[in-house]
Amino acid sequence: MKVWWGWMIVLLAGCTSEESGPQVSQGSEVRPLVAQHFTTFTVPAGHRLLVFGDSAHHDTIGDLLVPTGGLQRIATLSTTHLPYMSTLGCADRVVAAAHLEQVRDVATRERHALGQVMEIGTADGVDREALITVAPDVLLGYPFGRSGSDTAVAGVPLLMIAEYLEPHPLGRAEWLKFFGVLVGKTDLADSLYAGIADRYERAKATVGNSPRPKVLFGSQWNGQWWVPPGNSYMAQLIKDAGGDYIFSDRRGKENNAVDMETMLVRAHDVDRWGMIADLPHFPNAHDFTGGDARLAQLRVVRMNELFLGNTASKDLFGQALVEPDVVLMELTEIMHPFPGILDPTWHPGYFERLRDMIPPPPEDQ
Repeated sequence: MKVWWGWMIVLLAGCTSEESGPQVSQGSEVRPLVAQHFTTFTVPAGHRLLVFGDSAHHDTIGDLLVPTGGLQRIATLSTTHLPYMSTLGCADRVVAAAHLEQVRDVATRERHALGQVMEIGTADGVDREALITVAPDVLLGYPFGRSGSDTAVAGVPLLMIAEYLEPHPLGRAEWLKFFGVLVGKTDLADSLYAGIADRYERAKATVGNSPRPKVLFGSQWNGQWWVPPGNSYMAQLIKDAGGDYIFSDRRGKENNAVDMETMLVRAHDVDRWGMIADLPHFPNAHDFTGGDARLAQLRVVRMNELFLGNTASKDLFGQALVEPDVVLMELTEIMHPFPGILDPTWHPGYFERLRDMIPPPPEDQ
């Protein structure tokens, strides 16, 4: 599972049977094309949003009736929700958010600087007094690591958002439609998503029948190696970019622990090695190997076929969610760096090869 900024909330969910699905007495369902963890219904009063947990349509964790025209005042506990709002041109509807010091979304940062977005995050959960002061129409949380009682505030509906559970990049991007219903901009959301999906599929098609390089993706944390499972968001991106992910046989909902012996055996002949990390300094091969001489001798390290998504400077857990087409184009170029696959004026936005990175100029003495 990816690293998350903001506070994680768990809401005890009511389960639905496989046969019956969510019980909605009126209205027509508009299911997303790729996303598995939400659906919408058109009802006489507007729209009904349902959010599903780990078991998808068998695990309803959120239910909200949204009037025609959408909600006007929104508070959120996750910085990852903000790019969806900004992409829809509705950053001005966010009246409160948690951990604003970590926000990368430009529109929200500007509004925060002007005092138009209130901080509601605390070390224990939610600043209830601040939340009551801004009087939002809804508080957006997400179901990981806390109970609903940690964030419950009388008079403020709490809606769980589960875009991070989507295993497919287009599934995460399709949450634009969810937010489109939330703010009353369904047509715009549908149009934006259609463009993203089209560009994603065209980027995927550029690989054609080209040889697929073997790819390792993972890093060391607290002395343990971790890799995403083969049914994960990152594994899907590698596959669609034309790579052969060496841990594609693994399954799970979180990153998998891998011992050093397995790493060395599986990685001995890989062609590319990538990772996501928060590096405040200029990256180097040591950030990949951790100084381990065995890893430093891997062919992929000696050939400098390393690529990085640096969260210290790249908004991989925010804006990248609504730009999977851009992420895929970058990874495609990394997997298959031959002329013509990308525009020659292309500049990396999220992932970059170590060999292509330009060191910052030395500071004046």
